[in-house]
Amino acid sequence: MAYNSHKGNQHMGDVQYEGDPTDVQIDFENDFIALKTNGQQRFIVSGSAITASVNFVPSGTLSHDLGSTDLSWRNMYAQEFIGDLEGAIRFDATNDEGDQITRGQVVYIKGVIGQTPTVGLAACDDSNKMPAFGLAAETAADGASLQIVTMGSINNLNLTSLYGKTFSEGDTIYVETGSGGTSGSLTNVAPTGSGNLLQNMGMIIRNGTGSDGQIKVGGAGRTNATPNLDKGYIFIGNDSNQSVQDDTVFVSSSANRVGINTTTLTHTLTVAGDISASVNVSASAFYGDGTNLTNVNLPSATLHSSSFTVSSTADILAINSSGSVITASLPAANTYVSGQRLSFKDVGGSGSVNNIAIQPSGSETIDGSTAGITITTNYGAIELFSNGVNSYHILSTN
Repeated sequence: MAYNSHKGNQHMGDVQYEGDPTDVQIDFENDFIALKTNGQQRFIVSGSAITASVNFVPSGTLSHDLGSTDLSWRNMYAQEFIGDLEGAIRFDATNDEGDQITRGQVVYIKGVIGQTPTVGLAACDDSNKMPAFGLAAETAADGASLQIVTMGSINNLNLTSLYGKTFSEGDTIYVETGSGGTSGSLTNVAPTGSGNLLQNMGMIIRNGTGSDGQIKVGGAGRTNATPNLDKGYIFIGNDSNQSVQDDTVFVSSSANRVGINTTTLTHTLTVAGDISASVNVSASAFYGDGTNLTNVNLPSATLHSSSFTVSSTADILAINSSGSVITASLPAANTYVSGQRLSFKDVGGSGSVNNIAIQPSGSETIDGSTAGITITTNYGAIELFSNGVNSYHILSTN
């Protein structure tokens, strides 16, 4: 029943029933006492807890122990709080998923209604549903309000049933894909591929049986600044001065090959498209028929009027033997790649009088002979090619 001190003078300790139900009253029940205003219980002290149905707003600094029993308020406001906190840090939100959000599912902030954020189920393969901002602290129907654990512990979860996976204590957990998994789900395997954003949401603290799982949430609000990178690709800075995956250059570390504008690597360097260079291009071999090579300066014909050793860069040797017999000494055949041609030409018209001898190196041969070959006709010519190893062969004589 309700009691209140009577207005006016009263003897010490007198308590008299106040008939006005809207006045301040104290309810004395069997197991609790409640402070009541306007017909509603506001502040309740029982044997197990102190609870309040309204916001608890202290007007000054709370510097004393409030008691050994639990204080349970949905909201508690203070100008300043100094001390330790235990449990989850939460914020109020509204379910805007279009379907039920289940306690423990991971969510992103979808929008805002008034000053209350709306949330939907997060998925790492959809940038519009990332980053995640926490785990649902309660199950809520579409359009219903709920709280989101953005940091701290969320307990009493059936991890296997909720996420469809087996976890171990100490596992790091990540936001999962919506296509490969289920939107709002967590996984202990970091998603791969550049199409999946990477966000660590915390750790499995307890992996008990049934509904005894516990997650320590700690990664809300941001994905990795550097995203996943697909095999063979590299990061570059784009026009907005941000790091992005680029496919201009493709690198195969296993094959030790590099591609430009292609991911099909047939050689150490494979290029799809034109190459333009303002400096010399040097290589041990060029493949193809050369029809697409432009502005290539091949070695010009070199003129010789005395015996000489053939240069490794020469391919046309013009020889004037009008003054004496001339010997052209070939370098080792492996100086050249297989198939490289050398042309020798009598330009003085004296080959019949002063022969021009073409001599292989050491024990190497020309068409099997170590004796070499000789131009014996005026204005005669011989064309050879190297096998790239240890011999030369005659292509034509004139």
